[in-house]
Amino acid sequence: MPALGPWWFKYLHIRNITTEYTGKAQRHTEALGILYSLAVTLLLVTGYWLLVTGNKSCHAKDHKKYVLHPNPLNHNPLDQFSLSLYCFIASSGAGSRFQVPGKNFHAECHKECLPVPSVIIHLFILSFTHLLILMYIINESKFVFVRRFSYLCSKEYFSSMIFNIQRFSTHDGKGIRTIIFYKGCPLHCLWCSNPEGISFGYSILYDIRNCKGFGECIKVESRAITRNNNHGILIDRHLINNPENLKDICPAKAITVAGEHKSVNDLLKEIEKDVPFYGKDGGVTLSGGEPLAQGKEVTSLLRELKSRNINVNIETSLHVTWDNILDNIGLINTYLTDLKHTDLDKFRTYTGGDAALVMDNLIKLAATGAHIIIRIPVIPGFNHTEKEMQEMIEFVSSLPVREIHFLPYHTLGMEKYNMLGLQYRFGSVKPVRDPEIEPYVQYAQSKGIETKIGG
Repeated sequence: MPALGPWWFKYLHIRNITTEYTGKAQRHTEALGILYSLAVTLLLVTGYWLLVTGNKSCHAKDHKKYVLHPNPLNHNPLDQFSLSLYCFIASSGAGSRFQVPGKNFHAECHKECLPVPSVIIHLFILSFTHLLILMYIINESKFVFVRRFSYLCSKEYFSSMIFNIQRFSTHDGKGIRTIIFYKGCPLHCLWCSNPEGISFGYSILYDIRNCKGFGECIKVESRAITRNNNHGILIDRHLINNPENLKDICPAKAITVAGEHKSVNDLLKEIEKDVPFYGKDGGVTLSGGEPLAQGKEVTSLLRELKSRNINVNIETSLHVTWDNILDNIGLINTYLTDLKHTDLDKFRTYTGGDAALVMDNLIKLAATGAHIIIRIPVIPGFNHTEKEMQEMIEFVSSLPVREIHFLPYHTLGMEKYNMLGLQYRFGSVKPVRDPEIEPYVQYAQSKGIETKIGG
């Protein structure tokens, strides 16, 4: 297979695989969201300024204003603002004196002028503008921005996106294991067998073989989905407003949405179903995607599993910041770490990542005494030569790591690319057979490293 140059990666992979659902309405509402935020900020800042300082042009009478003692300069703006409102609302008469609870000063209310009418008019105008913007956003984006605005108040903020939970697995670690597949990966490997796990957002898969032409999907996403004159439908994923509308919409399961928010408690409930089957060696394996790129929710889950004495493996590329790794040291029993290549240019061309970051993190992680098993995917056209494999094995032998698993290239994920509307560049490449890997196994064993073919 000819080497894929950087222009292939730039055009094909960055352009296609990363063009998962973004949503045209979301792009519009980003700009509207900025206007919305500016209006609210202007409302608060200007209203506050008028309430506290604006009294020169006021002609109203008998409005109350506060005076702080012993020295108003000693008090912060929040105290001043609170007292201003207190004097305005309080039933105490002019000249009244009161001690401020919890403070070392007192205040007096005087018959001075505050620009209350102008403040009320100003706040009303801004509030009305705020309402118009909000109504426009709701109308144009079908509540997309409202959902995004309420995200911080929802359970999704305290959850991770999962695209699969595989139970009773005998791979990716010893014993019976529950494998949790996190969605989102900083790398974009051209041969990835789980392309639906690359994007950090939802992914829309369409299997034309199951399509019966019911048209339910067209009803909810008429701009993005149209009928194909030949057979089935055509999907423009950029125009999808909300992928969640397509979940379970198709009776024939021709359309599926990869991605579901799961909180730590949700995941623990799933894991606890399998605990009786783990035995001595089984446990949980975090996979993906890239689990270490998910945030604090993964750390929270690891702590819960640690407290329950559940064995944890993690499949990782280590293509993350060192802080992401450091936060979880001591919570993971075994790191199943991918080492794809040691050549910086080839690594970047085929994965879009930085091999130096991976190797640096691997050196640091090994120095902590963590149990690491290196996994080397054997990919034709990428690293399937004795020279390249020997360079990787030499690097591993320089570390306190004594086990390598060689993973033969396969085409099991090829059909997923068609379902995602992507082109699979390794489609003409034949799977790697075990005998082809034997020379690499022998070389690693000569370095005192235990080996295994497969995961």
